[in-house]
Amino acid sequence: MNVDKLINGQIPIQIIDDEEKLAALAGWLSIVKEFSFDTEFDRFKRGYGFQLLLLQIFDGATCFIIDAVMIKDLKPLWPVFENESICKIVYSGREDVDLLKRKGCSPKNVFDVQVASALCNRSEKSFSKLLKSVFGIELDKSLQTSDWIKRPLDLAQIIYASNDVIHLILLKSMLEIEAEDRNVSGFIREENWLLELSTTKDFAPKLSSKQLRTFSEYHQEKLLELFMVRDRIARNLNMPPYQIVSDTQLEDILKDTTTFIGNPFVKGFSRKFLSKDHYKREFLEIVCRVDDTIDWNRPKERYVAATGPGFDKAKRDELLDLRYHPFKSEVISRYGENAAEFIIAGLSRKLSFPEIDFDEWKKYQIELYRQIIGLQEQLADNEHPLN
Repeated sequence: MNVDKLINGQIPIQIIDDEEKLAALAGWLSIVKEFSFDTEFDRFKRGYGFQLLLLQIFDGATCFIIDAVMIKDLKPLWPVFENESICKIVYSGREDVDLLKRKGCSPKNVFDVQVASALCNRSEKSFSKLLKSVFGIELDKSLQTSDWIKRPLDLAQIIYASNDVIHLILLKSMLEIEAEDRNVSGFIREENWLLELSTTKDFAPKLSSKQLRTFSEYHQEKLLELFMVRDRIARNLNMPPYQIVSDTQLEDILKDTTTFIGNPFVKGFSRKFLSKDHYKREFLEIVCRVDDTIDWNRPKERYVAATGPGFDKAKRDELLDLRYHPFKSEVISRYGENAAEFIIAGLSRKLSFPEIDFDEWKKYQIELYRQIIGLQEQLADNEHPLN
C-alpha cells in the first residue's frame, strides 16, 4: 500500500506514524481555525484498560491518521487541543475527551455534533443515520469492531477511520445555522462547556444491580472479592477481566462452592490464567474460605422505591402533574419531541420531590423550567374567575 497516495473521494489522507511528522502536524494545526477529530480505542475488549490506538484529524482539506500505537507520546498535539481559539469538532465526544484527559490533555472549545443534532430536534440517533439524512452518504459500518491494535492497518480501516471525521466540519456549519433558527445555540454552548469539564472515571470492579438483588450480603462481599482478584490478574496479564473468567461462572461457583472445590478450574477459565499456578492457588483459597452454610440467596424483601422509605406515590404523581408534565408539554411545543427528550432527560425524578434541588441541573434547564412554570402559573392566575 502506497501511504503517500491515500485518498478518500477527493480528500487526501496522510498517515502520521513518527515524531517528525507529528511535530509538523502540530505546527500546522496551531494556525487553523477549526478541525474535527475522532479516536479509535480498545476498552477492555482485547486488552486491559482504555487504550488509545488511533487519532483522526480533519482540517477541512486533509485527513490525518495518527498512529498512537507507533507514536507513544502525543504531547506535541496537546497545546493545539487546549488552545481555546481553535474549535475541535467531534461526534458523541464524551469517550474521546475522556481518553485524551487520561493522556494528560484537556481539550478546550469543543463542539459535539451529536448534541447539536439532538437539540436541533433531529431524529437521527447515530452518525451514519445523520450522514445519510443530511448528505445522502451511506457509511460501511462493518469495521466498527475492527482490530485497531493490529499493524499494519489495511486500506479499508484507513478509509473507515477517515469517514468518521471528514464530514463533521460541514455538519457543524449546518447545525449552527439550525440552532440559531431554533433558539438553542445557548443550550449547545453549555453542553459543550460541560463536555470540556467532564472528568475521567477509573474502572473499578463492582456488582450489577441484578447481582445485588440475587445474592445475600455475605455472598455479595465474596463475589466482589473474586472480582477484585480477577481484575488484578487481568491487569497483570493485559487481558479483559471477562476473558479470565465470566461473571456467570463466578456466580455459579459461589452458588455451589463444594462442586468447584472438589474439581476446580475444569471449565470457564482462560488458558493464560490456568498456566499460572500462583493465580489458581490464590483464587481457590478465596473460594475455600466461603462459608457454605450461609444461603447465597438474598431474602425476598418488599421492594422499596428509589426515593426511599416513606415514599408517597400519590404525592409524587401530584407533583409530576403540577410541575413535570406542563414543563414537558411546553418544551415539546417550543423545541420538538426529539430536542425535548434531550433537554428534560432525568428531570421527572428531580421534580417528584416537594423541595426542588437545582444543584444537579444544567443552567439552561433551570432558566427554562423557571420561565415555563412561571408562565403556567401566570396563565392559571389570568384564568381565575376573580380576575
